[in-house]
Amino acid sequence: MKDSRINYIAVGSFVLLVIAGFIITITMLTGRTGAVDSYYTTYPNVGGIKYGTQVLFEGYPIGQVEKIIPEQKDKRPVFKVILSVKKDWKIPQDSVALVAASGLLSAISIDIKAGTSETALKPKSEIKGNAGGNIFAAISDIAGEVSDLSENGLKPLLKKIESSIDNIAVPLAETMPVLLKDLKTVSNDMAENLPLIMANLDDASSRLNSSLLSKKNEKRINETIANIHKTSSDFTSLSSNLDASIKAINTVVKENKNPVNKSLQDLQYTLKTLARHIDSITYNLDGTARNMSEFSRQIRQNPALLLGGTPPEDEAR
Repeated sequence: MKDSRINYIAVGSFVLLVIAGFIITITMLTGRTGAVDSYYTTYPNVGGIKYGTQVLFEGYPIGQVEKIIPEQKDKRPVFKVILSVKKDWKIPQDSVALVAASGLLSAISIDIKAGTSETALKPKSEIKGNAGGNIFAAISDIAGEVSDLSENGLKPLLKKIESSIDNIAVPLAETMPVLLKDLKTVSNDMAENLPLIMANLDDASSRLNSSLLSKKNEKRINETIANIHKTSSDFTSLSSNLDASIKAINTVVKENKNPVNKSLQDLQYTLKTLARHIDSITYNLDGTARNMSEFSRQIRQNPALLLGGTPPEDEAR
């Protein structure tokens, strides 16, 4: 009887020690091992966050989530998350509380990114929240886009490619034997005539070297190249002189702008005057031409008129 009691006490003590160790381990992991200070932050979405979610400071565990309170802000739901943090832990005012996961399979946690402010937040103050990105939602969105692309883009494209290949394959299968036969004929002809073609090319190359590239022609070619170079230099100089002349003309025109404008106005007035009197001028010129014609006719008929003779009587009269 006494031995059984001792066994019960030993087993009970062992269980209590295990439970105590388990509790201590949990508190160590959550960063809550003593007195705490309370802070809060707000998020529009608290997916993955619950009571006991670990709170980290630059990756170091300093507390846990104590409570989540739904609220309304600007007619939209937000969630106030109460954080328990180690007492007297210094959190800069411009720190940001991010919802993040350290790995793909890791649990969601709230990681406080330290700011640069030298002033620390007071307990019960708000830490600016940032929901960050949900990797599973992003993967789901990407999977949906890939599925939509496969359904609406790749499958129709593959069907079109398959149809195009079928359309090409049938005519190609019918014409391929003829093409191969023609190709074989052409290759045989080339094999037979290639030596002759190469010989002709060799002969033409030899003649070209002996005639066109002779010493005499080489000298002429060099002289031609030199003349072309000289002409190019002269043209460059002429272009420079022409540019200078144009600049000088522009300068003269600018300096004599008023006289040039006056001359153009006078010329315009003169042309307008001539245009107004062109009919009378033309009429007078026509009469003068007729008189000169009559005078020359009478001189041809009676040259003595030049010496004071009497003109013959007009037959028409």
